[in-house]
Amino acid sequence: MLVHPSRGEAVLWVPERAWPRTWLGVAAVDHRGRWLYAFGGQWCMAGDVAETAARVAWAVRGR
Repeated sequence: MLVHPSRGEAVLWVPERAWPRTWLGVAAVDHRGRWLYAFGGQWCMAGDVAETAARVAWAVRGR
Protein backbone atom coordinates (compact mmCIF):
# COMPACT_ATOMS: atom_id res chain seq x y z
CA MET A 1 0.00 0.00 0.00
CA LEU A 2 1.48 3.37 -1.02
CA VAL A 3 0.50 6.21 1.30
CA HIS A 4 0.92 9.93 0.60
CA PRO A 5 0.80 11.79 3.93
CA SER A 6 -0.35 15.40 3.87
CA ARG A 7 3.05 16.36 5.31
CA GLY A 8 6.29 14.59 4.49
CA GLU A 9 7.39 12.04 1.97
CA ALA A 10 5.49 9.21 0.32
CA VAL A 11 5.56 6.03 2.37
CA LEU A 12 5.21 2.41 1.27
CA TRP A 13 3.62 0.12 3.85
CA VAL A 14 4.50 -3.58 3.44
CA PRO A 15 2.57 -6.23 5.42
CA GLU A 16 4.74 -8.39 7.65
CA ARG A 17 4.13 -12.12 8.10
CA ALA A 18 3.56 -11.86 11.84
CA TRP A 19 0.12 -12.25 13.36
CA PRO A 20 -1.60 -10.05 14.30
CA ARG A 21 -0.74 -8.24 11.08
CA THR A 22 1.85 -5.49 11.40
CA TRP A 23 3.27 -3.23 8.71
CA LEU A 24 6.82 -2.20 7.77
CA GLY A 25 7.00 1.43 6.63
CA VAL A 26 9.42 2.36 3.86
CA ALA A 27 10.11 6.09 3.52
CA ALA A 28 12.01 8.06 0.88
CA VAL A 29 14.08 10.67 2.69
CA ASP A 30 16.46 13.39 1.55
CA HIS A 31 19.73 12.98 3.47
CA ARG A 32 22.37 15.62 2.74
CA GLY A 33 21.15 16.04 -0.84
CA ARG A 34 20.89 12.30 -1.59
CA TRP A 35 17.71 10.23 -1.58
CA LEU A 36 17.58 7.18 0.66
CA TYR A 37 14.97 4.55 1.46
CA ALA A 38 14.63 4.14 5.23
CA PHE A 39 12.84 1.22 6.87
CA GLY A 40 13.02 -0.78 10.09
CA GLY A 41 16.18 0.92 11.30
CA GLN A 42 17.89 0.30 7.93
CA TRP A 43 18.53 2.41 4.85
CA CYS A 44 19.51 1.96 1.18
CA MET A 45 20.44 4.36 -1.59
CA ALA A 46 17.34 5.20 -3.65
CA GLY A 47 19.17 4.45 -6.91
CA ASP A 48 19.70 0.81 -5.94
CA VAL A 49 16.13 -0.44 -6.25
CA ALA A 50 16.99 -4.15 -6.53
CA GLU A 51 19.04 -4.15 -3.31
CA THR A 52 16.36 -2.13 -1.52
CA ALA A 53 13.60 -4.55 -2.61
CA ALA A 54 15.66 -7.54 -1.44
CA ARG A 55 16.40 -5.94 1.93
CA VAL A 56 12.75 -4.93 2.46
CA ALA A 57 11.64 -8.50 1.59
CA TRP A 58 14.20 -9.91 4.04
CA ALA A 59 13.06 -7.51 6.77
CA VAL A 60 9.41 -8.51 6.26
CA ARG A 61 10.14 -12.25 6.29
CA GLY A 62 12.61 -12.06 9.15
CA ARG A 63 10.22 -10.59 11.72
